[in-house]
This record gives sequence, structure tokens and C-alpha cells, in this order.
Amino acid sequence: MVPNRKNEIKGFAIYVELASLGVEMFTPIAIGAFLDSYSSTKPFGIISGILFGVLVVTFHIKRRLF
Repeated sequence: MVPNRKNEIKGFAIYVELASLGVEMFTPIAIGAFLDSYSSTKPFGIISGILFGVLVVTFHIKRRLF
């Protein structure tokens, strides 16, 4: 469903923004989990993925708001 009115486009943009934040948070965690399973360094990949994901999302929000 593609929005066709201005109000619908603004509402749709919010959903796209939230989805991109979710992807930016999930991707480093998934890469960290893959690296953990590949190199058997169990908690360190996921923990570093979480920290990197939070850092990326924080920069994204800061760039968007300021």
C-alpha cells in the first residue's frame, strides 16, 4: 500500500523511520551472534553487537533530532 495524500505520507514516514531503527539495532546483534557461533566466543559477540547497535541508533536519533 503506497500512501497518496500528504497526511498519509507523514504517517508512513514515521513507520519507515521506526523500521529503520529496528533494523539498525537488530543487524549488529545478528552479526555478533553469528560471530559467536562461528568462533565460539559466546557472550562477547552479542554484547559488542548490542553496544554497537545502541551506538548506531543513538547517532541516528541525534542526527534526526538536531
